[in-house]
Amino acid sequence: MSTSTLIRYSLSIGAAVLLANCGGSQPPIGAPGAMLQRASIANARQASSSGNDLLYVLLSDGKVDILTYPGLAYVNQSDSVARGMCSNSAGDVFLTWYEITGGGDTGYIAELAPGGTKTIRTWSYGHHVPGRCSADPTTGNLAVTDEGSDGNVAIFHAAKGRPTYYTASGFKAYAALAYDDRGNLFITGSDAGTKKLAELPKSSSKFRNITMKSVPSITGLQWDGKYLAFLVSKPTHATVDRVEVSGSTGRVVGITRFNGLVGKNPGGPSKGAFWIGGGYVVLPPGDTRARNPQELDLWNYPAGGDPVATATVNPYVSALTVGVGSSR
Repeated sequence: MSTSTLIRYSLSIGAAVLLANCGGSQPPIGAPGAMLQRASIANARQASSSGNDLLYVLLSDGKVDILTYPGLAYVNQSDSVARGMCSNSAGDVFLTWYEITGGGDTGYIAELAPGGTKTIRTWSYGHHVPGRCSADPTTGNLAVTDEGSDGNVAIFHAAKGRPTYYTASGFKAYAALAYDDRGNLFITGSDAGTKKLAELPKSSSKFRNITMKSVPSITGLQWDGKYLAFLVSKPTHATVDRVEVSGSTGRVVGITRFNGLVGKNPGGPSKGAFWIGGGYVVLPPGDTRARNPQELDLWNYPAGGDPVATATVNPYVSALTVGVGSSR
């Protein structure tokens, strides 16, 4: 396919499509019928792909674009709006948002079928401000952070019904979260500026804090198949740090660096948008002086270095969330 080729509404999307977890946070969403600018994908450089994996990209206007993965060619756009997003091992995509009404904030979760663009199920769970989410690959449970004043983590059994709420000791704010492949849930957060990491072990009812020599400025968290992967955003650069957790202790065992990628606002790394799968990591750049902030780049993982595929998106990538194809 030439570099100028765009795939629009042409990919046959079947039940074989697999997606993985990801989360992110955006401004509150208003009426779903609001006029939102349609994303434009251009100059996609096709990389080889072994399947029909898709990349779900949550943009700063709340819309969700769907691209091929890892090729980054445009496919379609969801009719939904969201502020957070993740997906389970079956390929169902979950979108979180809240609406501000006279009675306060009301949190919502919607579900898209594998490869789908239309909402097949929506439910509300009261006065909450949902943010990022992650799905447990062992149980199908769905974990959602609450970014309201009484922050917590809501876990929906089998991604249905009313949740059970959990809090982590010493956390005043919750940031990123991710399940590993054994059903353990990890979260990052802070207390008066101090960065924190905690784990809710599988089948446990209580978070335990993870001690590290120093917890970096984590903006995103994923499970890379072997280690926790922290997206670390600094003023001069952004990295993905691989962390091994043993008991209640964590240590950095490797760092992936990216040429030309910096973490300073208004760019993507500071927003925590990234995903790892299939030997790649996808994330937006961090600063207009380094790379176009409307770019979405694909890099080899854990090698890093220079990007191997690029797409341009609109609105800005600086507030996107990514949900990607399987890591097979």
